[in-house]
Amino acid sequence: MSARPEAEPRPGRPFPRIVTRRLAAPGTLAGDALAGVAAAAGLFPTPIGRLPAFPAGRQATLPADAFTTTSEVANGRLARILAGEGVVVTTGQQPGLFLGPLYTLYKAVTAVRLADEVERRTGQPALAVFWVASDDHDWQEVAGCRIVDGEDALVSLRVNPPAGWADRSVGPAPLPPDVTAVLKRFEVDAGGAVAGAAPRWLGALRDAYRPGRSFGDAFVRALRSALEGLDLAILDSAHPVLRSAAAPLYRRVLETPSTVIDAMGAGLRNVREAGYEPILTPPSDGLQLFFDDGAQRSHVVWSGGRFAAGGRTIARDDLLRRLDVEPVAFTPAAALRPVLESCLLPVTATVLGPGEIGYWAQLAPLFASLDARMPGLFPRDAWVLVEPRIDRLLEKLELDVDTVEIEGKGIADRWVARSRPPRVRDGIVALDEGLTAGFEQLSAAISAELPGLRSAAGKAEHRARQALGDLAHTIDARVRGREHIALGQAARIRAHLMPDGRPQERTVAAAQFLARHGGALVRDLLAASRVAGPEGPN
Repeated sequence: MSARPEAEPRPGRPFPRIVTRRLAAPGTLAGDALAGVAAAAGLFPTPIGRLPAFPAGRQATLPADAFTTTSEVANGRLARILAGEGVVVTTGQQPGLFLGPLYTLYKAVTAVRLADEVERRTGQPALAVFWVASDDHDWQEVAGCRIVDGEDALVSLRVNPPAGWADRSVGPAPLPPDVTAVLKRFEVDAGGAVAGAAPRWLGALRDAYRPGRSFGDAFVRALRSALEGLDLAILDSAHPVLRSAAAPLYRRVLETPSTVIDAMGAGLRNVREAGYEPILTPPSDGLQLFFDDGAQRSHVVWSGGRFAAGGRTIARDDLLRRLDVEPVAFTPAAALRPVLESCLLPVTATVLGPGEIGYWAQLAPLFASLDARMPGLFPRDAWVLVEPRIDRLLEKLELDVDTVEIEGKGIADRWVARSRPPRVRDGIVALDEGLTAGFEQLSAAISAELPGLRSAAGKAEHRARQALGDLAHTIDARVRGREHIALGQAARIRAHLMPDGRPQERTVAAAQFLARHGGALVRDLLAASRVAGPEGPN
């Protein structure tokens, strides 16, 4: 494992507590696969957490200048890997505004840790590579982010796509002029959450997100600043060299369209037969390839022996000719992107989130149909960051992160019930228990002696319990008035740990925590990473 270079000083403030979370719930495809449930685990050629056999001497088909590195160690590893002496561990994400949600950092940190473990275990150079999916065209998802402001409210920040770009890939699009105002609003709306922020990080964010710079380039620059000193390479899928290197794979897709369609159909059936709902449900005639005609990015389909994109029929020779002269006009869809990574890089493992694990379960037939090697799959780390102020509130209200996540808004009701005056609380419990015992005794007697009145007895019990519920509601309303401070504190806890009822890592922008704590937070995450050392090949 490489030594880490000296990093920027920590800001003079307490750091958040890093709480490890479960990545995926039981019963989901990802959760069951991680737990080793046979139906889910059997969808993957190599068990999750294990490295498949890897042929020695595989070289990347990209030059060094296609990559952006974050350390000298990364430079050295990259050089050896490009010479055929090592492997890469990939992860990736769309280029979200201001780095997107927190799990962007979690993916990168997990990949760095896993690459170190692969190198330690195998003795060959291993480098984490973050693949920036600039070919994505979901502007609704990537052009906004959310922060928790100084009033503990969730605030949405968004830039609009430039004219003519709404239906095209996000990465190459120029940042609009209003990005400067949005960044300023980030600094203002974050309020106390950014007070005393790490100056170097905020300066890097301002430098990265300049009007006119491409969305993808801004993301790469910001990610490099956030992860500086870690051993990582960043690869932007919009890079012209990468787009050209992808052409042979795209040509094969266009020359054997039925093979791709059959493979995608097989993957879909495999997941359904295992008892799960597929995450990817592409068009039945879709080739997992997009074509950008300069106005919009459209899925290439193969139907009735003809190609079409954007509703317009295109001759195969015209598509192939366009691929030869303008490969940047073609980009992969979600299922083809992992295959492309393994065609261009010696990928031994990839780090995935729960949704990605779910759709990778469909990809084994596609990898096989295109003669690509499917890497080992590893789950990313999942955490909740608990700021000291929130930690103090948790302690004061006798709560923990698990309770907040499970009960959500219910923690307020629980606090109110616990805050009832003791004698009132005991009286409600005694009355409830008395109703249960009394009506059980009465119902048994009526059933034996006067069975025709069983319905009346049931209605009477219902009215009695409704009256008790109304009384408890009135009592709780009075208690809420007395406990408004504690209830406000509970709401603040939820706003930070489960904002909008969703996991913090999927909701809060990474930039907010970086602005508060700088790169030292990333190194704390690296130290907290618990990625398992990879098991050997099958």
